[in-house]
Amino acid sequence: MAIGIYFSNNGMSAAKYDECIKLLKKAGAGNPSGRSYHTAFGPKDNLMVFDVWTSQAAFDKFGKTLMPILQQLGIDPGTPDVMPVTIWLLDPVPVVSAPDWQLSIVDGLGRYSLRLGELPPPVTRRALLDCTSGWYAEQDWTGVPVRSLLREIGSTVTHVGRNGQGLVLKLAINISLAVQTLAFSEGLLLAERGGVDPELAADVMGSSAIGSPMLKARIPLLLHLPEHAWFDVEMMHKDIRLACQTASELATPLPSATVAEAILNRAGELGYAHRDLAALHEVLAKETTRP
Repeated sequence: MAIGIYFSNNGMSAAKYDECIKLLKKAGAGNPSGRSYHTAFGPKDNLMVFDVWTSQAAFDKFGKTLMPILQQLGIDPGTPDVMPVTIWLLDPVPVVSAPDWQLSIVDGLGRYSLRLGELPPPVTRRALLDCTSGWYAEQDWTGVPVRSLLREIGSTVTHVGRNGQGLVLKLAINISLAVQTLAFSEGLLLAERGGVDPELAADVMGSSAIGSPMLKARIPLLLHLPEHAWFDVEMMHKDIRLACQTASELATPLPSATVAEAILNRAGELGYAHRDLAALHEVLAKETTRP
């Protein structure tokens, strides 16, 4: 049975806590088996500790290493309060195979993948984790910052402005993504219905002045709709609805986005919600019949 253990401690300053952690790591007990959660909190000159353990036996085993270290540092843990855990929400750390692991990042231009060895080096920062249920813990967190991942994909990271303006700009970009895909699908379908080979039509159209980098990347998807979406219809529909709502609040007309919203809605009705945005070509084909 899982148990919660609360140490009120006497004389455990933040400095002594840090030294205790270092000595536990040196003893091979920095991340003991059976401990699900650990936090230190309170005034920096008198920290308290709360742990969650899978069983009393697991904690007792850890205590054989912990207690001599506390005595060495002059920390009196007192008699801890031990309580049964009624409910505990725990996100276990997944076990991954390093050679097979990869991180996929998807944007309007496509999918990018980075293997473990291709990630930027991790950094360690002291930060406060504040939980909505009232718990908080200031700890050393180690990982790869999202900002450094973005540098692997794009040449610049741009500060747009105050809170909310980045979202508006994202919606503005995604209007073009939806509308350009829809317009290209219309033209491709028109060429097909006129007897032009679709592969040839797509190649000529993509090589013309209308062939934006985004469209060129999506032409293979328009011709052969993939099972796995880069950017699915439902996600795009959400963004276009948000764009139309924002435009209404800002008294801004969005005629092409309004049309795209109607087609995206129809795509969802036809079962394409979780297919790639390139499905608009098939949706238009199903909505019309040959003369």
